[in-house]
Amino acid sequence: MPFYAFRLDNIDVKYQRGKIPDQDVVTFNVFSNKIDRGYGAAVYNDLVSGANIPAAAVAPKTSANMTTQWIVSPMEIAPADVVTIVYSGTNVSDWQLGTAAEQRQDQIEIQLLDKVTVAVLNATGVGAVVSVLGGLITSALDPIGRLLGFQSQGPCNGLVFSDAVSFTGAEIAALRFGPPDSQQHLYNSWPDSLEASFTRSYTDEATHNTNICGHIAETDVTFSVLQVAAVSVKYYMSLFHRYQPLSNGLRQFATPPGAAFSLRRLMHLRV
Repeated sequence: MPFYAFRLDNIDVKYQRGKIPDQDVVTFNVFSNKIDRGYGAAVYNDLVSGANIPAAAVAPKTSANMTTQWIVSPMEIAPADVVTIVYSGTNVSDWQLGTAAEQRQDQIEIQLLDKVTVAVLNATGVGAVVSVLGGLITSALDPIGRLLGFQSQGPCNGLVFSDAVSFTGAEIAALRFGPPDSQQHLYNSWPDSLEASFTRSYTDEATHNTNICGHIAETDVTFSVLQVAAVSVKYYMSLFHRYQPLSNGLRQFATPPGAAFSLRRLMHLRV
């Protein structure tokens, strides 16, 4: 049975959300049967209309089971499993966080990732996830602002894009996989993997005040499913446990120390 990984590829800003350059908190989660198998979040600064940004240009700051190039770890997917890929971008530029406000950015990322998990666990169906996610993130902005000591939400802060895309394992296996279709992906892929990429377009028309913020935001987001032929323990562990070298043996990864464990669970291939 092949393994699959999931990657956020690109954010193409056709039109920004605010009058000043956007500062977007981007999140990316992969769920299998409603279990969060990997996630990441980061703040992208100075997003302006016409900017086309490879996701890997900014490494995820808050993450689990994800590489610095936004790839959620390979996992074994059975035909009946349901994989849900959830991503969002939220403009917070009117808070004027600044590039030095790392602690504040971390708090915002964690809050929004929590909202994504709540949306997936509480919603029935992919459409419901998108609806609930939009409401949760929009309603969260003011509480997050108060938590971090901001006076109020700015007029152009808010959700720029969000989506939930669902596949069964059988649907993933039937995708038309091919080699990386761009030079950028050659350094941003799992070794010897094949890819199937998807691009979707979004607007923020539902929450956008054109009188204050101008043109509605328009964004194209690209993500990929990677088909991985084999998973090397050495390569995998160097990515996800880089601070615990394999030269110290595998028993160091047991939790609690001395407990029995399997490589599958250790490598998050299948829960």
